[in-house]
Amino acid sequence: MTATVDGAALDRLVALPGDGPGVAAAAIADGRVVWSGCAGLASLAQGTPVRPDTRFHLVSLSKPFTAATMVAASMQGRLSLDDDIRRHLPEMPEPDHGQPVTIRHLLSMTSGLDDVLEIDRLRGIWHPAPGRAADLLALALSRSRTSARPGRRYMYGNVNFVLADEILRRLGHESADAARRAAVYDPLGLASTTDRHHDGIPLARLAEPYVQDGGRWQRATDIIGICGDPVVSTLADLGRWAVALLSGAVPALAEMARPTSLADGRAVRYGLGCLVRSWRGRRAIGHFGTQPGYKAGMILLPDLGVGTVFLSNREDMQPGQMIPRLLEILVPGAAPAEPDAPAATGEYASAGSGEWVRLAGGLLETVGPSYRLQPDGDGFRTTDELGGMMHAQGRVRADGTLALDLGGEGMELAPAAPGPFRPADYAGIYEGRDIDSRHRVRASGDGLAVDYGPGGDRGRAFALRHLGGDLFLAEPAAPGIAHRHVFAFARDGAGRVDRVFATLERLKRVELRRTAPAAT
Repeated sequence: MTATVDGAALDRLVALPGDGPGVAAAAIADGRVVWSGCAGLASLAQGTPVRPDTRFHLVSLSKPFTAATMVAASMQGRLSLDDDIRRHLPEMPEPDHGQPVTIRHLLSMTSGLDDVLEIDRLRGIWHPAPGRAADLLALALSRSRTSARPGRRYMYGNVNFVLADEILRRLGHESADAARRAAVYDPLGLASTTDRHHDGIPLARLAEPYVQDGGRWQRATDIIGICGDPVVSTLADLGRWAVALLSGAVPALAEMARPTSLADGRAVRYGLGCLVRSWRGRRAIGHFGTQPGYKAGMILLPDLGVGTVFLSNREDMQPGQMIPRLLEILVPGAAPAEPDAPAATGEYASAGSGEWVRLAGGLLETVGPSYRLQPDGDGFRTTDELGGMMHAQGRVRADGTLALDLGGEGMELAPAAPGPFRPADYAGIYEGRDIDSRHRVRASGDGLAVDYGPGGDRGRAFALRHLGGDLFLAEPAAPGIAHRHVFAFARDGAGRVDRVFATLERLKRVELRRTAPAAT
């Protein structure tokens, strides 16, 4: 398309007070960057403004670079996307289900592998640090337990790209960064794009991440995700990357942007390191990335030759909200296709699957992100528009139970039924021997709380809200941390609680054994 860009409207959208953290955004059309804008500060302490050459951690927006590098290697015959990953990582044990996990499973988030960053969070580890990326890789290479069978369920997890990076390194590169540089950065002139695995690595022109606490900005520290998604880049480099993708200069994109099919033939809204969605009925591809204080997103409309890039170092700027607003200005007159929101409401949970969801106001809240819904017969499904990458659909049955398909896995959830319970039944020490975790469950007022224990960066307490029976939901309140998860306690033959199964967004039903009967 030939774009007439309302630059003033775009400028207003990214306008921010000059004394707070900032944003950087760009619009691409007609084979070039047609607008860019920056506002706010990269460093509050130094008063450094955000500029086009300011570096930001891309977090999950790193993944398209890795996928493009891996697909390029397959096109050169250096590997096959359908290789069993153990061909390249022979020390990795056979998965507990006995089925091979392929490189394609990694890149499409359908491997079913336990996510190692989620394991670290469950252990109480929150911060990037020297050696942590190596620790994550060692953990990923040592585990045989899985959360799902490969190809059966879409389940987002950084473990997939931790392993993909190691496969790239073993193709003969000094590092995965060197592999990406050879395949993508150098050919496209992305001179400011590189890796940074932890906060101890100094890097020129890097924006500092900020979250709000008590109405004041403070530097974020709980950003362990950069260990698994280490790429940093600038608005200028990402503009070049977007132009290259839209122009056809990246042959790998055709493979990356093909929706993945599950084993039963259903397509999911993810390709290879690339979300595949729609916006106003147009095909949309790209990715979002979020960590406390680092926000990133790039969405392209390839059929129109249009794209947007968004970066921020402030927690209150969400790329999933800002990019659609940028597109609305860039592609005026594109009629919104907003169906009525489904009327279903309620809170549901299952001890069997370990999942928890809440239906409210046309949203499906999960232990991970929230998803917008639209009616689907007598039930609902997630919308096709930009937003969460999970495909979900379900309906509330006449008996009140919720039949739900979440990322390809069917499950039944009962309505939450909180009621009286005995805190003493649950109080004690719970250990995950295979993940080196320790949790202390204790009475807190009229309820329960759980403390994440030794081995972590520092103490962190979560309130446990009763859902009914032996099910509890942990909902943390620390700034910038979204770490909701389900604790499903279980009892022995005598009716005593002897273990708990923890379910998170990217890690399912990890068993923690009770090793002491009372909190100490």
